[in-house]
Amino acid sequence: QEQERGITITSAATTTFWERTEDGVTPSSEKHRMNIIDTPGHVD
Repeated sequence: QEQERGITITSAATTTFWERTEDGVTPSSEKHRMNIIDTPGHVD
């Protein structure tokens, strides 16, 4: 249906890394990878 109406179906993704800190300065051993996905027109 989107193609019939000429709507572009494009998604974008990126990965970022985050390290939690106990004191706001020193990173702890907990490291997290976050995948951020933008899918226009979809709410999850």
